[in-house]
Amino acid sequence: MNPSRFLLAVAILLVLSAGLLALQAMWGGDGAEAALHLAPLQAPLARASASWNDWLVDLKEFRQLADRNRALEAENIRLRLDNERLASLQLENQRLGALLKLRKEHHPQALTARVAARDPNLWNLQIVLDRGSLDGVHRDMVVVAPQGLVGRVFQVGPKACRVRLLLDPRSAVPALLADSGAVGIVYGHDAQTCTMKFIAHDVPIREGELVMTSGLGEVYPRGIPLGRVIRRLGRTESLFQSVQVRSEVEFRALSEALLLSRNRGD
Repeated sequence: MNPSRFLLAVAILLVLSAGLLALQAMWGGDGAEAALHLAPLQAPLARASASWNDWLVDLKEFRQLADRNRALEAENIRLRLDNERLASLQLENQRLGALLKLRKEHHPQALTARVAARDPNLWNLQIVLDRGSLDGVHRDMVVVAPQGLVGRVFQVGPKACRVRLLLDPRSAVPALLADSGAVGIVYGHDAQTCTMKFIAHDVPIREGELVMTSGLGEVYPRGIPLGRVIRRLGRTESLFQSVQVRSEVEFRALSEALLLSRNRGD
């Protein structure tokens, strides 16, 4: 029943009851006659009173249920946030564990660093790390992640350094194909791929072949993964051939890295 209508009905019955009681007083206290006249209203009044009590009990229980429901919703939100934080911490621990394993097994003198900033206009080209000259960082230090080469330092401040990523078209890395040992140069191309150029035209190349740093030059140590071949480019009759290479480093989600220096024996 609609609460407003229910209250109106109860009020009407109460008014009628009060009126009949007044009539009883006017009849001179004849209880039997008054009871006879009031009898038809006693049952509806009793039912109304019982319904009123039931409605009040239901209203109280409804409010209690609403309070418990709000408390449960708040608890669910808290638990969901806790689960999300826990999942985030687990992912961070996995990343840091892989980075520390790389450092321990291959680059014990390397510096660990966190990505401190990104320029929105150079999102896929440069990053800023939270290590600088006060930590021993210098130009041309190589930056790596567990999945492979990230880039190299080209600008250094006291407490931070700027890194040109492998994906930057201005980046040029001496490279080789793992299967044949054929050499070439890897240039940045787009958000996740590079192009390896100047490969001898007669070298067999397979899709999925690993590409790594060749060690030629004075910057990049040999053997750092650059990615895997995803397709050949250009005409086969050219003097050189080129391939497209996909890096396995998640540049968009990169949070930590290692800084290497060949001068330190890394």
